[in-house]
Amino acid sequence: MKRVLAMAAAVGMVLVLAPRALAQTAEEVVEKHLAAVGGRATLAKLTSQVAAGTVAIQAQGADLRGTIEITKKAPNKSRTLMRIDLSSVGGSEMIATSGATARRGSPATACRAIARSRAPSCRTC
Repeated sequence: MKRVLAMAAAVGMVLVLAPRALAQTAEEVVEKHLAAVGGRATLAKLTSQVAAGTVAIQAQGADLRGTIEITKKAPNKSRTLMRIDLSSVGGSEMIATSGATARRGSPATACRAIARSRAPSCRTC
């Protein structure tokens, strides 16, 4: 009986102390990630980034869908292009930004500059 209690106590101690022994600090997690992607020097060599995806917006009772592409290039250039299918409300439109300016257009109209405040959905990071 003493052995069973001693074994149960040992297992209990392991279960209580194991999570503390395995816990990592935020710095350790970041360093492991950096090592896994090739190190700080490798990341410092990157000069561009491209992200692409899809967007879904509900506006005025319609589900608007489209694509988004964000391109960034060092030191401070960026472009966001969003194409939205507006066929459910009568057309299609494209919105693009390049940091300080934004442009909006459709196949039926020429692309024109718009105020950044009128293009809140395409602000760059």
